[in-house]
Amino acid sequence: MIQHPPLTHLQKERGFTLIEVMVGMVLASILVMGLTSLWSVITTQFQDLNYRQRAVFALNGEMERLSAIYASNTLPTVTAVGSTGRFVYSDTVAFVHPAANIATFVGTYDGKLLYFDGIAGTTDDRNLVWIDYNKQIVGKLTWENANYLNIGSQCVIGGLSNQCNLITMHIEYPFRMTDTTNGTLSATEFPVKSEIDLVTIVGGVQ
Repeated sequence: MIQHPPLTHLQKERGFTLIEVMVGMVLASILVMGLTSLWSVITTQFQDLNYRQRAVFALNGEMERLSAIYASNTLPTVTAVGSTGRFVYSDTVAFVHPAANIATFVGTYDGKLLYFDGIAGTTDDRNLVWIDYNKQIVGKLTWENANYLNIGSQCVIGGLSNQCNLITMHIEYPFRMTDTTNGTLSATEFPVKSEIDLVTIVGGVQ
């Protein structure tokens, strides 16, 4: 019988080959890249959901304000947004900063809107509302009034019967305020814009 000499200490502790190490590094790199991409997608979706939640909150608040205005029969001065059938509050309304007061709108969070004049024409006039003040994210507000309920009904508010108004309020978002002097909004930072519509029926002025 042939007897083999006992294994030495170095022979017992055989390590990884260079190929095994390289394969391991490649697999680890693929795993890290996948996790990085997944984290980026999750972060983007979380940000989108956060902005959407804030936009819905802002839209609800402005719809409540507009509904109360209609109910009081004291609709303030409004501006038609071209021939789109939409309206915005004019810059003479008490809770709206004129376009020239952009620095006040940015510097003081006072719950007021901003009359945004797109300069290029009347179809891009909007009321700006804060979605995330700390990050300088705003939404663009407009609304339209159908002025009827299609059945000739009257809305009774406080015992008074008034014309029913079908109000649809829109908010476009997100936009970042990039220039507090001219009111410039970033058009490229958020390439995908969203619009949320809220519909309600109120009684009051037509």
